[in-house]
Amino acid sequence: ARRPARVVRSGKARELCENPTVSLTLTAAARTPWVARHGRFARCGPDQLAAAAIDGAASQAGVDPARVRRLVLACDTLVGAQSMNLARRVALLLGWESVPAFTVDGQGVGDFAALDIAQGDRHDAGVTVVAAVDVTSTVPPGAALVRDFGRPTLDEPESVRLERLAAAAKLTRADLDRAVAQHLSASPRATAGVVPVRANGVLVDADEEVVLDVAAELEPLHGAGGVLTANHGAPLADGAAATIIDSGPTSEGRSIDVGLAATTHDATIEAMGELVDDATAIADPSIVIHQLAGGQRDIAIPSVLAMGSVPSADGLRMVVDGYHAFARGFRVLRRGRDGQLAWVDIGPETGTRDGAGVPPPVA
Repeated sequence: ARRPARVVRSGKARELCENPTVSLTLTAAARTPWVARHGRFARCGPDQLAAAAIDGAASQAGVDPARVRRLVLACDTLVGAQSMNLARRVALLLGWESVPAFTVDGQGVGDFAALDIAQGDRHDAGVTVVAAVDVTSTVPPGAALVRDFGRPTLDEPESVRLERLAAAAKLTRADLDRAVAQHLSASPRATAGVVPVRANGVLVDADEEVVLDVAAELEPLHGAGGVLTANHGAPLADGAAATIIDSGPTSEGRSIDVGLAATTHDATIEAMGELVDDATAIADPSIVIHQLAGGQRDIAIPSVLAMGSVPSADGLRMVVDGYHAFARGFRVLRRGRDGQLAWVDIGPETGTRDGAGVPPPVA
């Protein structure tokens, strides 16, 4: 039977993992370059970027569009160019008129929620395409709140919670500055799985460098007593990522399992600490705070901080990069708004002893 939704009651990671999962097969993964906000993708449509990533993944796997059961696209800011069921427009752009497509708004965990939907297709032989996109140059986070059509019920801002976490861990601004500098210097640059995109007549085939001046005398975000500045989180970026999930009995690839949970904000942070090991990458724009506060480490998949944040696609981007970089199994963990937690476990390559072939973790 389909596994029930996981709900954290005490914040213990073991309670997240009690329910069994059924693996599907990840047969291909691709993404566009990650480009800084207002950079070379500033005039690209989100449908164009998503279609480029999906086409790259489909080409890797040799997918027959007739086998595609559905397209699920994650996008957290569904206004303007990203509104009106963006997924369906992407399907039409690809020429997949007969493929049902719909868009998921998961506020930080939408890409993994889309993978969980694919996991529900395991009894039906066929392919589910899972993708994620954001063009923050055109539709920045928070754009849905610009016009006064009513406001969602929100509690304190995320940055206030992170400031409290930093204070509880007795972190200083210097601690955070050093961690940011380490991420920028240690994160490798991905090459495999990156598909070129022609933007405004120019072929973009590589990620852009993230520029953060940690020595800058920036004002604290929350007054003179605070330690957080704008340099302690990932800057925004534009990009898209895509995966091909095959539930056919003869599909070849790597196993993929998805976990979702909902709890309080503080219990989510506790669970993150318990779920992290040396084979875990953290897809969170505020990774340095979580790492320093919880003693967590990140494997050498390029971090969100070093790459820039495409909010809807940060987790899926790490899945793509890890899929091509590591023979062993690995986990990508991400935290969404208001107490949501999601993770994806990717199995080792067939014929590979799990635990082999992984670079040392980033300290």
